[in-house]
Amino acid sequence: MENTNNASIRWTYSERIRFFRKMLGMTQKELGLAIGFSENTADIRIAQYESRERTPGQDTIDRMAAVFSISPMALMVPDWTMNQTMHVLFALEDRLNFELEIHDESIHLVFNQSETSSGVFYRMLCWMLKSTLKREPVPAIDLYDAWRYRYPAKNNNYPEKYDPESEESFDRVAKIALERRKRNWQEPQG
Repeated sequence: MENTNNASIRWTYSERIRFFRKMLGMTQKELGLAIGFSENTADIRIAQYESRERTPGQDTIDRMAAVFSISPMALMVPDWTMNQTMHVLFALEDRLNFELEIHDESIHLVFNQSETSSGVFYRMLCWMLKSTLKREPVPAIDLYDAWRYRYPAKNNNYPEKYDPESEESFDRVAKIALERRKRNWQEPQG
């Protein structure tokens, strides 16, 4: 049974450090050296971070993110229980005005365009478009991963923010979505 006490939410870095280190094929020692630890302590310090014996400071997190070429936010994962996750979703429902709907035996979070949620709607639209990279004829999962792990990078090929008054903003994103859908719906040749 899940622990339901009111303990504060902790941030955990251990899993993400290990995930990105292995993704790059680095040893603990190589990562430790790359972020500036001495030859004698490099592997020990990284092992301590990955085993939760030690928590990296913000400077260390920033240096790791630079080595991994990701946003420091990609290393920060809340260590939430399932009940805490539900309460975060409840708070987002209140704050961002989304609704739950069921379609084809799956549950969807629906973000409508409103004053309170237009920024989230636009970001979710961009996320949806980027996620289509996973379904391209030759999956471009590396491009998708680069986008999400570096988010919010400035060079994401979309306008900086959604402006409901600007045709350029929404039309450009919608055009990209339609072009990708058409490509994905075409019958294979040959």
